[in-house]
Amino acid sequence: LHLNITYLLKADEKEDIRIKPDENSGVAWFSFGEAIEASTEAWFQKRIYPKLIAKLRSDLDWCFRSEFIPDWVFSRMEGISYGPECTVPRSDLRYLRVLHIGFDQKTHIGEMICHKEIAKDLCDIFRSLYEAGYPIEKMLLVDVYGGNDELSMADNNSSCFNFRMIAGTNILSEHAYGRAVDINPLYNPYVLSDGSFT
Repeated sequence: LHLNITYLLKADEKEDIRIKPDENSGVAWFSFGEAIEASTEAWFQKRIYPKLIAKLRSDLDWCFRSEFIPDWVFSRMEGISYGPECTVPRSDLRYLRVLHIGFDQKTHIGEMICHKEIAKDLCDIFRSLYEAGYPIEKMLLVDVYGGNDELSMADNNSSCFNFRMIAGTNILSEHAYGRAVDINPLYNPYVLSDGSFT
């Protein structure tokens, strides 16, 4: 009798993997497709992994969710995208965690802050984009770039909230309210009314 127990676990790919060389040296993060390819047993490739992956895919709601901004996230924003001059209540904003296909064709976990009024719509949109295989290179909080939109866009980072003015004006940007989203901004520039773009 040979008993084999196989698991596919949902987790954060940014977490460190604890490897004990004499026990689990083959442990690694895999996307759904890579999990099948990594197996060396045809029976598992054909019968086991497809069933497990189908189960995980059916639970995608968990992978496209919004919530009140937790303290550990807000601590990364405070003084950067959410500076002392910010007039938007924290309670009006939501923290999104969604899956997206990167330019490397692998599945990644993206983060975004947006206004609560568009949070559900954005989760639905990003799920549709993910299921369609639409590539989004990066989805990091703009705080990773010190709140500098130019640096974020130059790195083709998709983002939403950043309490700031429209460039060259004293008017608050829609990004300041978490109501504007830039997706792959390096390749989708902002087109002005005169036809020019930035």
